[in-house]
Amino acid sequence: MSEPRGTRQHAHVEAREHLSEGRTVVMAPEGLRSWAGQIHRLEVEVARLALATGVLVVPAHVSDGNLVLGRPVDLSRHTDTPHSYAVLRAATDDIALALCDLTGLTYQDYPAVRGDLRPRPLIWLSRVRRQRRDRKKRRQFEQERLWQESTLDAEELAREEEKARLAAQLQARKASLADRLAEHGIHPGK
Repeated sequence: MSEPRGTRQHAHVEAREHLSEGRTVVMAPEGLRSWAGQIHRLEVEVARLALATGVLVVPAHVSDGNLVLGRPVDLSRHTDTPHSYAVLRAATDDIALALCDLTGLTYQDYPAVRGDLRPRPLIWLSRVRRQRRDRKKRRQFEQERLWQESTLDAEELAREEEKARLAAQLQARKASLADRLAEHGIHPGK
């Protein structure tokens, strides 16, 4: 029943036909299996279908491979009121509470999707700590690498500056020597 709108309407019509023929319709109104052992907000479609056909809703759950059925939930107190979303939500909450009584699980008033996407608290905490530790190691490694690169660059720059200074000194000495020799009339290489 949690399919796109066209498919949901088709499933609703098909379920109404089955119920009118006296057959049983099995629905999973929570949508997903909850990891936390909690009952999450049910879809209102189960209440809409039950109110439209006047049937009882029998909560059920699977435990150790066995189907466990609860006491039927009578939603007839909601049949006289217009089936607004608030009425459907109230009827659905009646079903959720009956399911909680049957399973002994707690009720969480948010969709199962949100609950199932949340990681388990201890696993989440260790994952966050590991991610922080990994990020810190990566930052330290990157800083160390940058420091080494900058040290190497500084050493290379110092060597180049020393070479340039020595080359300038050598050129100055050559020029000075050439000037002194030229004063005495000596021209080497000629």
